[in-house]
Amino acid sequence: MQHKHNAIHASEDFQLFEKNHSYMLLNSGLPQDLWDVLFFKVSNDIMDSGNIMEFGIEEDEEGEREFFVKLKDEVNLKKHEDVFLIDHAWTTTIHTAKQQLLEHPTLLHRMCEIMNLQNEFENESERKKLIDEIVNEKMWYFNQFYQIGVGNKEEAAVWYIMDELGSRVRHSESPNFAFAPFFYTSKGLSYTIIWPINDLEKGEEITRDYLPGVKPPQRELRLYPWFGLENRTEDELIQKYSQYMYHLGESTACPSKSAVELVESAKITSKQGSSAPPDNSRVLRVFSDMPTVSSSLTSPNYEIVSSKENADVLWFYEQVHPNFFKNIKQGQLVNQFPNETCITVKDLLTETIFDVWGLTDWIPITYNMETHLAELLGDIFLRQSKNEDHTFILKPWNLSRGIGHTITNSTTCLLRNMETGPRIASKYLENPALYNGLKYDLRYMVALKSTKPLELYVYKTFLLRLANKSFSMDDFFDYEKHFTVMTFVPFELKEVQDKQFIEEFNKTNQTPWEKVEESIHRVILDTFAAASTYEKGIVACDESRAIYGVDMILDSNLQPHLLEVNFNPNCLRLLKYEPSFFVQAFDLLFRGVPHEFIEGKPFVRLA
Repeated sequence: MQHKHNAIHASEDFQLFEKNHSYMLLNSGLPQDLWDVLFFKVSNDIMDSGNIMEFGIEEDEEGEREFFVKLKDEVNLKKHEDVFLIDHAWTTTIHTAKQQLLEHPTLLHRMCEIMNLQNEFENESERKKLIDEIVNEKMWYFNQFYQIGVGNKEEAAVWYIMDELGSRVRHSESPNFAFAPFFYTSKGLSYTIIWPINDLEKGEEITRDYLPGVKPPQRELRLYPWFGLENRTEDELIQKYSQYMYHLGESTACPSKSAVELVESAKITSKQGSSAPPDNSRVLRVFSDMPTVSSSLTSPNYEIVSSKENADVLWFYEQVHPNFFKNIKQGQLVNQFPNETCITVKDLLTETIFDVWGLTDWIPITYNMETHLAELLGDIFLRQSKNEDHTFILKPWNLSRGIGHTITNSTTCLLRNMETGPRIASKYLENPALYNGLKYDLRYMVALKSTKPLELYVYKTFLLRLANKSFSMDDFFDYEKHFTVMTFVPFELKEVQDKQFIEEFNKTNQTPWEKVEESIHRVILDTFAAASTYEKGIVACDESRAIYGVDMILDSNLQPHLLEVNFNPNCLRLLKYEPSFFVQAFDLLFRGVPHEFIEGKPFVRLA
């Protein structure tokens, strides 16, 4: 046997396999002594788990049968003795799962077998109801995932369900097998690899940990889909939620005094004009790693340079390390502020707003699922007890473009999505304002010139982002019904410019758009007032300027709700309508041109 191992290790094919897969295998925890065994099996399509494993069946008092997996009666197995390949019966994404089941009857039949569901229906309506049950609830008891790259350092989850054997291995707090996803790059195939982590006796049941690495106190809550609450009650979680809301209510009654004063003073500052004409004599040298910015600065007041050291203005695609601000050259300006993540990272945005303003009517109740999971579940259980809507939207802390966003009213789906990375959960707006029956949101470009004193502007032209299908509170995994960011997905992009939208809005609403936009501007001001006065907020920096994309949604009462604040927002679509945007923004932020002297007066001063 040792000679065989040595021969495999010496082969060029194995060395290439090790090079291509070592990062994945190290993360999986598979002992290195088994890497050559895995290589041999994936190279030769050896699926030999059936040689030593078989199904067992348990039946409860009501005659319900449950399958499990065990070693065959004549087989025992030593710790780390072997590794086995488990096939994947179904690989999907949240937004494609339903359509796949609708189009592939054999897949639907197999999922019913794995999930122990009745695969019998009398008509098409019943078939669709069964598919909805699988997609919205049942598959989340069986789903596993791996991540794929979808952009610059961004990853999205691909969900899969193991074959009949893998899906029927039960949970144990003292598991004897480890499971991990594995992607074999040479053939483009994904498997789950499993191996024994303890000695197993003949006929012993094979078990795994459904949540490896998840520790108390979250562990019990996240095992809820399979085992319910073992040491707590729903009433206890509702009490946790009530205490949390009471704490936020105290902040609402006594918001930050400095933020209130800043907002009040901004009302005066924003009305003040400037008597100083712009200085057109100086040419600013600009370094940017973004071709969109470089190609848009067509004014003779700007010179694009290839060296950071020779630049007056640095415009970076990514946020810099905090130490950058300590070492910036005297006289240089940069397109970001220290600690701006207090609003550009979603969990920190919520913390900033709630700590400064408490509960507001312009940001939905939101939970950091890593720190306030009990409170979130208490909220859900209370809403369920009152027959109220309990739909939440889950968002990764720091991904943009709608990547990883999930809308669900299933507690099982909600909890399983935590496995893909840190998330916030925000109450989903069930009564959005609609444009011709479609959900929409609004992207505003906000220019921050200073935090102390706060000097804040908003660009008059905004972007309307539309869903493609009529809105209703169902089919939450239908991207075109519930999401509006169509720039980076293979769906139609409906383009309606702000002027057309405003004209139609004023025809169909009693409240004029001017009044609605005033309330939107107030939300933007309150957000940056919080960030500028919060003890963990944006740090004042003379060398800093920034443009942020602020996303807003209106409810049916035309109350604006803040969705998120984006660092260095994508401006390609805006440039189609306003090709001078970057010149105007640079004039305001870096050349110090008063906003009322910029051609067309494209900015409104908020503070």
